[in-house]
Amino acid sequence: MNIEQSTQPTRPKRGLILGLALTVLLIGGFSWAMWPKGPPQIQLSLESYDFGQIQATDKVETTVMVRNVGGRPLEILKVTASCGCTKAQLGSETLQPGQQTTLKIIFDAASHSAESMGSEDKVSSTKPEEVTHAVYLRTNDPEHPEVEVEIKAQIVGKKVSP
Repeated sequence: MNIEQSTQPTRPKRGLILGLALTVLLIGGFSWAMWPKGPPQIQLSLESYDFGQIQATDKVETTVMVRNVGGRPLEILKVTASCGCTKAQLGSETLQPGQQTTLKIIFDAASHSAESMGSEDKVSSTKPEEVTHAVYLRTNDPEHPEVEVEIKAQIVGKKVSP
């Protein structure tokens, strides 16, 4: 009995190898596409807002959109204002990539007037008092760890005594 044995190793079929390679590339490509790209990055819809002329008794507000245009979650760690007459309300403290939230800024002219009232600091009803304040956002954005929104107003009218 003569049994011939093949000395050549068995080869997988070319189609099977090509299929496996294509599968690995597709999985790798999807993984790469899903992988976060870059650090968090804050973007504000505006960096300055002018309320114009307002009365000394007015309370005015504006809304700023805060967006994460980076590749990782943006954390807004702290929100502060430069003066007690300015308040800020943040919609959300954590923004995933592509998400946005609102930052509502409220300026109370009566509160500002009471804080700044002094014998040499009188507001006439004809000449407006120009004021500038800011809201600061401290974030985990490595390029912009702190950003600010500046607000301005020209207060007209008489100050109210506390």
